[in-house]
Amino acid sequence: MKQTAMIQHFTHCSILFILLAALSFLLAASAVLPQASPELQICRLAIQDFDANYQPPAVEFRHTIGHRTLLLLRTAGNAHVYGWDNLVVGVWDERFHQPVGKNVVLIGDAGQWEYQPKSGNLLTLTLTNETLSFNEYHSTGTYLVEFDGTSLDSRCIVSPTVICVGSEL
Repeated sequence: MKQTAMIQHFTHCSILFILLAALSFLLAASAVLPQASPELQICRLAIQDFDANYQPPAVEFRHTIGHRTLLLLRTAGNAHVYGWDNLVVGVWDERFHQPVGKNVVLIGDAGQWEYQPKSGNLLTLTLTNETLSFNEYHSTGTYLVEFDGTSLDSRCIVSPTVICVGSEL
């Protein structure tokens, strides 16, 4: 009887030791693995195959209201087809550490933006971009993006157009 109790005690101690070792390994691994930045997470959510086709984003503008942060990011494609100077706008929730809501993406070669503070907690960004292709010069349009501290509202205010073709370049 005493021998059975000792074997059971040894078995329980061995299982406990294995569980503690596994927990230690998992904690060490999670401390080593870096979390993707808010900027990278927003770009990955906004643009399909971001990691394969785009450079890491740079922050152009950041504005926090409460626990939500509006981020305007600039990223370049690895090839012209992905745009050399793209603008991405998204909202990051500081409390839950994740992107929220929809994102705005303007793919092109000459991203431009302007910040316009409004009354209260409302702010507006005007975004535009242009693309030079083989023999055409395009405007990708102008978009108005509003942020009220919770989510984005965006609308196109100038439609995309072909600015000039062929010999006009």
